[in-house]
Amino acid sequence: MYDVQSGDSLYRVTLYEVYTGEGPVTIKLQEALTESVYKFTAVPCNHMVEAEEQYVGRGSSEEEALNLCLRKIRNVPVSQLFYITNAGG
Repeated sequence: MYDVQSGDSLYRVTLYEVYTGEGPVTIKLQEALTESVYKFTAVPCNHMVEAEEQYVGRGSSEEEALNLCLRKIRNVPVSQLFYITNAGG
């Protein structure tokens, strides 16, 4: 077991790149190494911005989570994945 505090989570992170007509999309695949509802979570991200929840894939295997994420982002414009608000107005 890993020596983390009670209630903390530890993940192994692997990065994937999907090259689309609009540019690359990074998918951060997280493998839970401690207790978690889902063993694997695939999150599209652009630099430090993560995509909205509706594009996240989860599953009991790396392949399941990654494929679900890829299906969710297929045919979605990159600009729609990463909705960034302008805090300055």
